[in-house]
Amino acid sequence: MKYTGKTVTSHFRGVISFVILILFLISVSFPAAVSAASKTEGEIKAAMNKLSKAYKNKDLKGVMAMYAKGPGTIVIGSGKEENAVGHEAIKKLYEKDFTLWKMNTAMDYKIFSLSSSGKVAWLAADMSATFITNDGVIDVAGRFTAVMKKTGKNWQFVQTHFSFPADPPQVIVLDFKQLDTNKDGKLDVKELSVIIKGFTAEDFKKLDTNGDDFLSDEEFRAIWGR
Repeated sequence: MKYTGKTVTSHFRGVISFVILILFLISVSFPAAVSAASKTEGEIKAAMNKLSKAYKNKDLKGVMAMYAKGPGTIVIGSGKEENAVGHEAIKKLYEKDFTLWKMNTAMDYKIFSLSSSGKVAWLAADMSATFITNDGVIDVAGRFTAVMKKTGKNWQFVQTHFSFPADPPQVIVLDFKQLDTNKDGKLDVKELSVIIKGFTAEDFKKLDTNGDDFLSDEEFRAIWGR
């Protein structure tokens, strides 16, 4: 078939118009898709930050606000019996957990996988934390996975699971004489921060019952029982 000049011009005009239309649609839809994904990622990270902050502060109400209310909401911990289904069971699990440590000085996470589809998202993250307990200091490192759903403007957890690696965390037993590096018979915030990850002056104030900016041997024994 032969094309006349007019037919060829009309044909290529149609092709060019089609290409321009495709390019326009790509330029409009691709940034929108990227923007939507970026927005969801930001919202998920904000929700993770809220949960971490509430947990660190033993804010039970704040923690529970991050979980969806429903019979199918699940929390799975690292212990043999740390399986809670439903809001009330989850609340009791966190209440028990909060009795196991005096202070959480550090709480960090790094999301290495995050996906979403509509109002559902799922993620996996490496997590680490440092706790002050009656027995000493515990550095915890593990893996956190979660499923979330969006209700209104808020993302809430419908399932969370925390697990330790093959080797469970060990308690670092604190010894007053070893921590007292300048041998002045008392401990300051710098001496404690050497062994307790994330330990701050604000954390120290919570332990310094008489407010003299030092921990005496007596105060140390009152905290750790030795």
